[in-house]
Amino acid sequence: MEGHSENTNNFFKNKKSFSSESVVAAAAILISMVSLIVYIYQTKIMQSQQHTSVWPYLEWTMAYSTIDGIYLVVTNKGVGPAIVKSTKLSLDGQPVKSARELMRKITNGKSDSIYSFIVTVDKRVISPGEELRLFHMKDSSLRHMDLGDLNKRIGYTICYCSIYGDCWASTGLDVKPAECQ
Repeated sequence: MEGHSENTNNFFKNKKSFSSESVVAAAAILISMVSLIVYIYQTKIMQSQQHTSVWPYLEWTMAYSTIDGIYLVVTNKGVGPAIVKSTKLSLDGQPVKSARELMRKITNGKSDSIYSFIVTVDKRVISPGEELRLFHMKDSSLRHMDLGDLNKRIGYTICYCSIYGDCWASTGLDVKPAECQ
């Protein structure tokens, strides 16, 4: 019987060593899987940070001063360049082809306006902090016009993208994700 008990003890010793090796292997596999999941999550966070680090934010507003007259200014308040894909300008809900046409319609074609300049924003890259005036118009008839009313009448949508291809549409101070073409 002693021989039988010795064989049984050897059997259990071999089982114990086999079990401890299996536990170590299983733990190594589990740690590897957890490490992979953490790595994938960390990569997504880093990618998100990269996109945020070059995020453009275009706004436009109308402004008036007795010295400068009326102008529409586009500003990139973001931290990355804005790649302008397209723009749509309108007056009273009707499409307008250009800033020059917009100015003629605002003054009903009866203007003593001095157009300081007219700039197009289409297909431009606007750097962070850069400010562009779409138009700048001095007109004595506009001095008495209500700027709030003019803001309601003018519609301007700028569709732009970041260098990573994330796109937004700005309709003034309101910016929303969009698909630009």
